[in-house]
Amino acid sequence: MEIGVFLLIFIFLAFLIWIMIGIKSHQHKRVALLLILLLLFFIFGLKMAFSGKDMQINSISDLGKAVKIYFSWLGSALNNIQLITAQAIKMNWKGNSTT
Repeated sequence: MEIGVFLLIFIFLAFLIWIMIGIKSHQHKRVALLLILLLLFFIFGLKMAFSGKDMQINSISDLGKAVKIYFSWLGSALNNIQLITAQAIKMNWKGNSTT
């Protein structure tokens, strides 16, 4: 799918969340913002997971394959974040101090 389709779906769903929550207080605004950010992550995650793959979901088995691909990509992305964080913690952040 093109990015325009994802953007259109995101805008529609974000607007729907905003309307459904009712935005009466700051706490409701935070919940709506969190839902919109999670939705944005999910939509762009789908775009990244299926880029370069010709996926057509015509049956339950195709849907199962798509779910496996998405969660495999998500697991790989989270593993990469863990590795980068571990390497950043191991770095010498004091530099070349001579004292």
